[in-house]
Amino acid sequence: MRTLLRPRWLLAHLVILALAVTCVSLGFWQLRRLDERRTYNRTLTEHATLPVLPVEQLLADVPPADAAYRRVTARGAFDAANEIILLSRSRNSVAGNHVVTPLVLGDGSAVLVDRGWVPFQHDTPPVAEAAPPDGEVLVRGTLFPSQTRGRFGPQEEPGPLHSVFRIDTGRLAPQMPYPIVPVWLLLEQQQPTQRGGLPLSVELPRPDAGPHLFYAIQWFLFALIGLIGYPLVVRARLRERRPIPDVEPAERDAKVSEPS
Repeated sequence: MRTLLRPRWLLAHLVILALAVTCVSLGFWQLRRLDERRTYNRTLTEHATLPVLPVEQLLADVPPADAAYRRVTARGAFDAANEIILLSRSRNSVAGNHVVTPLVLGDGSAVLVDRGWVPFQHDTPPVAEAAPPDGEVLVRGTLFPSQTRGRFGPQEEPGPLHSVFRIDTGRLAPQMPYPIVPVWLLLEQQQPTQRGGLPLSVELPRPDAGPHLFYAIQWFLFALIGLIGYPLVVRARLRERRPIPDVEPAERDAKVSEPS
């Protein structure tokens, strides 16, 4: 047992314990992600049955948190001069970006509208190949909450932004010449329709549970394998270090004591 208390062994114990704690923590993190996904699916399903309202009316009646995932209409004019590129978005496994354009409403405020996908080479706004219709348009889509940076997410530079990794309405509002509502809209339909082939429409995320439960089980198994396998490895190493008894003297004494 003294061998297991040597510095090298103590370091190995701590490393295995830290890896096990990390795996368990990642497993619970995936379970929290699963719970968030289930909450999103339930909210999306419930809100799909609610009436479609003008965005100004909805935001006047409910707080932004309750307006998220509601289907709304909005009437106004797109402001391509303040368009933003939403980076690193794929469509059918093809790399690209999204075009986010403010829609200025009748009361002078604006809602950021994710109008759809463009190939990755279109990374400088405004995207001429995906220019919105001129004049007044009527759009219909689903509202989403403002996105914030996660613990390990990419961070934008300070100052005005022309391309972003997330639609953070609070971060983008100061650079706009009008008030920005605290939710953004994923476009489903618009009148008049889009000219040309871009941007391509983006579907709502499907209401499924995703891979989070599988990943959680995987992390818990990694922790279990470490906690069970490590003692077995230690036991095997200790057996290898155990000295082999010298039987030759005993055999020699036995031969000497034999009667002649």
